[in-house]
Amino acid sequence: AFKIVWQLLENGVAVQSGEIAPLNISAGEKATFKVPCDRGEMAKEKEYFLRIAFQTRTDADWAKAGHEVTFSEFKLAGNYTMPLKTSAAPPKIVSKKWETTVITDNGLSCTFDKKRGTLISLSIKGHQLMAKSERRGDRSFDHDQALIDNYTRHWKLHLRKFDELKLGKLEKVGDSRLTVKTKKNKVVVQISSSFRSPKNAGFDEVQTWKIDGAGQIEVIESVTPAGKLGDDVWVPRIGLYFQLSKDLQQVAYYGKGPHGNYNDRSYGAWTAVHEANVMDHYVPYGKPQDHGNRESVRWLKLSDANGSGLKIIAPEPLAMCVLPYTQEELASARHTVDLPAPSITELRIAARVSGVGNGSCGPITREEYQALSAPVEYRFILIPFISN
Repeated sequence: AFKIVWQLLENGVAVQSGEIAPLNISAGEKATFKVPCDRGEMAKEKEYFLRIAFQTRTDADWAKAGHEVTFSEFKLAGNYTMPLKTSAAPPKIVSKKWETTVITDNGLSCTFDKKRGTLISLSIKGHQLMAKSERRGDRSFDHDQALIDNYTRHWKLHLRKFDELKLGKLEKVGDSRLTVKTKKNKVVVQISSSFRSPKNAGFDEVQTWKIDGAGQIEVIESVTPAGKLGDDVWVPRIGLYFQLSKDLQQVAYYGKGPHGNYNDRSYGAWTAVHEANVMDHYVPYGKPQDHGNRESVRWLKLSDANGSGLKIIAPEPLAMCVLPYTQEELASARHTVDLPAPSITELRIAARVSGVGNGSCGPITREEYQALSAPVEYRFILIPFISN
């Protein structure tokens, strides 16, 4: 009843494909078949997955012929790597009372707010990538969310310790501490911030931005629990967020997709290059809430209609999410119709994201899929680009 098709994907793109002859086996029986992909064509410096899918052969009341019923993917070899440009000359530093701007020869300009410790401008050859309506907050640290239905039942939060410690109400302790140094061909901006809840529980955060003369930005984020917060508290996520221009509407990424997926809901997604519009990542749940996460992302690219934008590279795959709404907008809307017209593209990059579980009416997120408050350090690379 099924057609068996296979693909060999190189860095997320199919380079070989074919169909397997029908299997003559009954339900519950097993058979072995050979996939005739040519492994001799596989390059050492690239990543390869084999994807095998079962599709219906004929039309049925519930689906047309060719409908995919199930699939499996197998990693065969390699890891994704992207060669970066090299530069000899370091960027320039322009320092003002409340701001520090780093400028490269290729037209990249990054401006940091010294007091808030946040990136407030990111442009390439005068092309601004940050949202004009950016919420002028005091952080890009991202540990919370517009809570999903599965995290609550009868108005009680399953993340009990998170709730008891009032971690949803973190406040910054004083101003951020920002230092700027030139090291060889890079400018290194380090931002240290502390956050505490009304229960004196929170996080200490250190962001290190290494900006080279070629306009490539390596971001290293280090987070440790502080105050009364231990290493084992269940939190929604640990990451960073950026509110970007709403003009960045096209999204492509190499990771699990094409639909949203989480660490406990990812077997229905496959590892490939997926492309869509940012609005396609939004799902109109009756009660707006966080969603749209993508797991195991190697790179993600956001671009406007002219082909300019921002690329994010994760040397170690990370969770990423792109939505046309902020978490504050999702949390404050009671119904989908209460959401405002999209004014930003919000990008979230995380080292840890909690699984969704079934807690609105069943078991909560299993412990092995819960994001914890334990110390973590991760990194990614930002590359702004502009069309020629």
